Amino acid sequence: MGGTNKIMKSEIVERPKMLLAGIVGSGKDVSGINIRELWNSYNVSDPKIEHRVKGAWYELHVGEKQGNGIYSVLAGVQIEEIGTLPAEVSVKVLPAGKYIHFTHGMKEGGFDKAFAEIESWIKDNQAKVKDIGLQYYDSEFDPNNKESILHIFIPLEG
Repeated sequence: MGGTNKIMKSEIVERPKMLLAGIVGSGKDVSGINIRELWNSYNVSDPKIEHRVKGAWYELHVGEKQGNGIYSVLAGVQIEEIGTLPAEVSVKVLPAGKYIHFTHGMKEGGFDKAFAEIESWIKDNQAKVKDIGLQYYDSEFDPNNKESILHIFIPLEG
C-alpha cells in the first residue's frame, strides 16, 4: 500500500496514542451534524483548554459502525494531559497504531473529492480500516485558500 492514487498521496504511518479535547456533535450520519457550528462552539472553549498542543487542530469522525449506530464528530485539539476542562469539552483517546495518511491538495477538489478519493483508495487496495477518520489542520490549511493541504488519517484494523 502507499504511493499515489489519482490526485491524493497516501502512506502507511505509525501514530502514537493521542488525547483530543473538543466539542462533540452527533447524528444519524455526517449530514446531520453542523460541523461549522461545532468549530464555532470550540472557539469559545479554546482559551480554557489546558495542556493543549499549539499550532494544530483536529476533527475526529467516528462512523456509525464504530459508534454503534451513531455518527459523531469532535472539533478540537490535541492535549498532552487531561487537566481542568470546561464542562462542554469532551476528551477522546485515539490508540497508537498504523494509520493510512492521505494528503489532499484542496485545489484538486474540496472535501467531497478528498473523501471520494479515500473510499476509492481503500477499495482498490482492499485495506481493512476502522470506521474512524482524523482530519489534521495546521498552518498548511486555510478553508478560504485553494492552495491548502488537508491531512486525513484512517486507522487500519488489527
